[in-house]
Amino acid sequence: MTSTAIPCPSSPACVVLASTQTTWGGGEAYLFALAQGLLARGVEVRLLAPSDGQLAQRMRDALPEISQCDASRKSPAAIWRMRQWMKTLGPAVLHCNDSRSLSRMGLAAVGLKSLRVVSMRHTMFPIRSPAKYHRLSQKVICVSHAVADACGARGLSPAWAQVIHAAIDPPRVAAADVERLRNELLGNDHQKLIVAVGNLFPCKGHSTLIDAAALLRDKGCRALTVIAGEGRQREILEQQIETLGLANEVRLLGFRDDANTLLAAADVIAHPARDEGLCLTVAAAMMLKRPVVATAVGGLSDVLGIEPRMQADGPFAAVVPVDDEGQLAEQLYRQLDSPADEQALTRAQDFALTRFTTPRMVDATLALYQNLFRQQRAAA
Repeated sequence: MTSTAIPCPSSPACVVLASTQTTWGGGEAYLFALAQGLLARGVEVRLLAPSDGQLAQRMRDALPEISQCDASRKSPAAIWRMRQWMKTLGPAVLHCNDSRSLSRMGLAAVGLKSLRVVSMRHTMFPIRSPAKYHRLSQKVICVSHAVADACGARGLSPAWAQVIHAAIDPPRVAAADVERLRNELLGNDHQKLIVAVGNLFPCKGHSTLIDAAALLRDKGCRALTVIAGEGRQREILEQQIETLGLANEVRLLGFRDDANTLLAAADVIAHPARDEGLCLTVAAAMMLKRPVVATAVGGLSDVLGIEPRMQADGPFAAVVPVDDEGQLAEQLYRQLDSPADEQALTRAQDFALTRFTTPRMVDATLALYQNLFRQQRAAA
């Protein structure tokens, strides 16, 4: 394992961000945003991640001041080298972004008494070993109340869990780009645009949206539904579209690097997920003042302002049951057929901008680090 890391002083101002993922997803976007925010606040940041992964590559391109250490190997020798790297570096915090990074890097950090270890839970997938989190980390950041509840149901101590919502920078979209994209996608000015953004996985509920698109066509609604994302369900969804004869009504766009422009171009956003840890796509749509029709599963209840612990006056979207294409079609039709409720869209925008922006997330994370340091000093 090679490293270009430059030693930094052992202080709360030095943080190692760790990940084992090679692809790009919400967790990697979170860690990238956290790195940017920490740097902006004068915190020294290092990355411990596979050198050929998309996170490492994007950080090399955009954040060259962050030195990196390759973490692509998982052998005992590699874990020992990571431990030696951290001993030399002397960071104050190891922030593990996924379960495997806690298993590897957290294990490498055992016995480094000055180091505080923070782990993450991004999804609703059941936590397999609460004991691992208790043993290898001092705190577990959960990206929503639902994720924290799911961890608690599997045995994670409430003392370990802390909710800090994942976040994004407010989308900035040029009006000219929105107009260009609508002209590119729509056949004429009278057709409406329904947009869904998310990986092509069963948990996203895209099959329900396609069924709803068939019902909208049968009602005479001249709407185009586009789904941006890639994943293992592509062939299944393509077959569904063909079987229902929806070639003119539904398009799978694949991965897009202009997702925010797509959201801004939509007449309505559809997010009929079956499971969600949080869902910043819906938060981005709210920031852009676009109408949303969504389920309220998992962390979506936080984003929509339904979860009581959010102390909000939601819902900030039209809420439909899971796997109910009839209700989904009905709510989409209402949104497309009625003038936008500007007051409701403004309330949703204000809520999203208040709760789900990067500065709030970074500040809350730094406060968590500082609290761990205070506890460490008190116990010394």
